[in-house]
Amino acid sequence: MALAAARGLDLQEYVQLLLEEFVPMRDTTKLSREERAQAWRESVLGLPRTAPLSDEAISRESLYAVRG
Repeated sequence: MALAAARGLDLQEYVQLLLEEFVPMRDTTKLSREERAQAWRESVLGLPRTAPLSDEAISRESLYAVRG
């Protein structure tokens, strides 16, 4: 927050600026379906494999239980 304030930005603007500076944007509109699929496969390499969530974990009742 201090770094954002030093630049005269709120936190959301500062995070957006950082993302634009450090995360390369790809123009996916020019890629074929196969190229987009390959780019996605490459982007998830090295991510841990985890078990899928149960139906209960993603049920409507579970998601909105805290709202009452």
